[in-house]
Amino acid sequence: MKRKFLINLALAILTTVVLIALISITFFNIEFEKLVRQEKNLLQKKIENKILYFSKYLKLIEQGMEKNAENIAQELSRSLEGGASAVERLEKKIQATLKNHEPLSVNVYDKKGNMLIKAGRQEESEYFFNPAEREGWFRNWKASDTLAHLNLVMHEKTGKKRKHTLVRPLNSPYILEIVQSLRVYVDKKYCSNYYQFLFLEYFRAFEENSLYLQKLDLFSPQAPHWSFLKEGRQLSADVVKKMAANEKNELNQESGEVIFYTLALENTGYPYLDRMIVELSFKKNAFRVFNRRLVLMAVGAGLLIFILLLLIYSKVFDRYFISRVLGLRDKINQVGNGYYGGALEVEGQD
Repeated sequence: MKRKFLINLALAILTTVVLIALISITFFNIEFEKLVRQEKNLLQKKIENKILYFSKYLKLIEQGMEKNAENIAQELSRSLEGGASAVERLEKKIQATLKNHEPLSVNVYDKKGNMLIKAGRQEESEYFFNPAEREGWFRNWKASDTLAHLNLVMHEKTGKKRKHTLVRPLNSPYILEIVQSLRVYVDKKYCSNYYQFLFLEYFRAFEENSLYLQKLDLFSPQAPHWSFLKEGRQLSADVVKKMAANEKNELNQESGEVIFYTLALENTGYPYLDRMIVELSFKKNAFRVFNRRLVLMAVGAGLLIFILLLLIYSKVFDRYFISRVLGLRDKINQVGNGYYGGALEVEGQD
């Protein structure tokens, strides 16, 4: 009787463990998807407000960059008053300007958009315009315009943030293009840690204050989809394609651990901040460890399953399987001990 109970107990425990594992995995995935949805909804408004404040910081910095570009233009414009000799004189002055004001590059064009001088770190400040765009832009520039600050943009090949300013002195047939790096300007104007704060620490508070959020990132919706927060990081074209195929412009990946969605804002002052792709990455392990409700549900379900299985095994399994196995084992033991008891007869001989 004791043996039967121990066998039933072992079978019940084994089956319970297997069933709890399967049920827990199922419930865990369902609950995790719900939690991701809740966290995303809670974070969305906070992220929107954060970006609006962020755009104000950025606007102040950009105004400083524009003032810096105007100072550079003022120094160089007088040298451009004249003909071809003015261009030759300007080259030396540009080199001094690059040291004093630290723009990425200063370029000189004629009115058709042909580049006459290029100075500075061209590999980083590669021109904002392609030749056709530049020529058309110059052609449509009104005669009264002498200064144009273009929007802060991200480099097409590196994702680095830069600002272009175009200047045309009144008495000159030439045009200056002043290219500044946002990072270089901020590091020099404020301190080396301020850029880190503005583009990383400012948003990292979301990650630090959330038990489940692992990573937040913002991407440009325009190809090649560079990250606005983590310089040099690029969004996969496959992700963008899948999002475009979804009517809600939303995508879940890796069993809900990563979610992408499109965020639309107004009045940020920046076209690339008005509409961005948000990436939220969640810590599944943290959810597994700290979700007490799931643990209690698993324990409760386990106890209930264990009791039911023990009763089933004791009544049904014991009757149709265990009793027969134990009976057969007893007969084999009797034969092994030399007692046949009529079970085996070999013409009266052992």
